[in-house]
Amino acid sequence: IIGTPPNLIGVGLLAEQAGISLSFTSWLLVGVPLAALMLGMIYGVLRWLHPLPADLCNFADNLVRQRATLGPWSAGERYACVAFGIAVVLWLAPGVFSVFLGANHAIVAWYRVHLPKELVPILAAGLLFMLPVDARRGVFTLSWKQAAKINWGTILLFGGGLSFGHLMIQTNLAKTVGESLVYALGVETVWGLTAVAIIAAIVLTEMASNTAAASMIVPVVIAIAQSASLSPVPPTLGACMGASLAFVLPVSTPPNGIVYGTGRIPILSMIRAGLLLDLLGGLLIWGVLRVVCPLAGLN
Repeated sequence: IIGTPPNLIGVGLLAEQAGISLSFTSWLLVGVPLAALMLGMIYGVLRWLHPLPADLCNFADNLVRQRATLGPWSAGERYACVAFGIAVVLWLAPGVFSVFLGANHAIVAWYRVHLPKELVPILAAGLLFMLPVDARRGVFTLSWKQAAKINWGTILLFGGGLSFGHLMIQTNLAKTVGESLVYALGVETVWGLTAVAIIAAIVLTEMASNTAAASMIVPVVIAIAQSASLSPVPPTLGACMGASLAFVLPVSTPPNGIVYGTGRIPILSMIRAGLLLDLLGGLLIWGVLRVVCPLAGLN
């Protein structure tokens, strides 16, 4: 869920507009197989389009030698790892308890009320301000001077996306657009709507940020699903994941711009690889959702 802002937007709007709460574990049931298959697909496509250089072994040896010069972990690194591990455990615990104790058990209910998934990162981040790297000098794992350098603009953009989606619902814009699209597209099945959501997200995210794309598409998708009496979960997941497939142009997403800015990537090579990855990625997202969602009870 925390992998990228569109995931958070999709989960947040599902809970707010459709009353459906996805746990950290439920997301992993879809995200882990999709990420594994996507990684293999991307590796295969890039290796086919751009064969590995002959001196790859020398490059790998240099990386190993550089790793040896880093030395042992510092206290700050260990504490950061501990804080992250605590966050992961707290995120996964409700799903694990639900499996072994039942979704309605008192422990599960208490956990959801007192330790919701939104509170966990705040607790983990708070630990970093309290774990001392050098207690005598008052040096902690994270200082506010360091925290001030966090990209707060992205966080505000994420919050703005949720607000934009809420306003689309509140003003009935999403419902109007959704009903119009249901009539125009003749969508009758949840998997047809999921395919449309993935395609729309992929096309839009090439022209706007993935956060903006998800903010615009997810409320409409939820409204379409509700208008057609379909489950909003697979289409919303498809829109969230499709919004992260921005591979074609340097302006599609900051990582593309960073790579293109090195001057080593020709624009035609990026477009060729990007179009192929968008196409195969969209098909892969739809296929994984089609198989996993019914098995995980998310359809």
